[in-house]
Amino acid sequence: MKPIRMFKNTLSPLRNETGSTSILTVFTLGAVIIGSVCMFYYFTVFIEKRQAQNIADTGAIAAVQTLRDEFQKKMEDASEESMSNLLEKIDKYIESFPEEDRPTFEEAVENFLGSGELTEIVKSHAFKAKDHWLLVVKHTHFASDYTAEKNGDKLMDAYLQNSELIKYAAVTAIEQNKGNSLVGEIEFPFENESGEPPKLLLKAARTLKIDGLSFEKDLDAAAAANVSSKDFDITVRAAPARISW
Repeated sequence: MKPIRMFKNTLSPLRNETGSTSILTVFTLGAVIIGSVCMFYYFTVFIEKRQAQNIADTGAIAAVQTLRDEFQKKMEDASEESMSNLLEKIDKYIESFPEEDRPTFEEAVENFLGSGELTEIVKSHAFKAKDHWLLVVKHTHFASDYTAEKNGDKLMDAYLQNSELIKYAAVTAIEQNKGNSLVGEIEFPFENESGEPPKLLLKAARTLKIDGLSFEKDLDAAAAANVSSKDFDITVRAAPARISW
């Protein structure tokens, strides 16, 4: 009988070790599962945040492009007015001379504009604001009409007068990129420091949903885009104005 008791005593430590191993295995599997869930959540949030930033970038670009288009229309209208005023001055200039000594139209144009591309266009009566507005804006004769501050005022007017159109462009871009089009904001001008080009800031969001965890949250992102020109200066003096939705 003693050998049997010794055999039983030998099995007791093995049973204890087996139980300990089972508990350790359960804890290890639990830790692996929890770690996997955390890693899944982390990478999901990381990817969604990147996508939210892409949405903000795309929305800002769409808003800025719309603002630029409307600003150009204002500059076209302004150049048309500038040219109309110039032609009136040219007519008065020609009429100020005795009839026998009056300069030709071409000579009068050169007297006001000097030589250059714009001069040749005006002399040939071929001026079109849509095609030639930038020549007017950059010409020294019209420098007082197109200062950086006056250009900035026109840009701000374009923003305020076309806020719904700018908003529509941004929201459409957000929707196309699967962002949350129900919330957002545009601010212009943004970071309006002296000497800095005017910027437009767009704030957007993408809704993160993790069905398995019943988790839902809006991931916010913001993007700023320049509304400047390489051809002429623009300085916006107005306080920031916001478009929210």
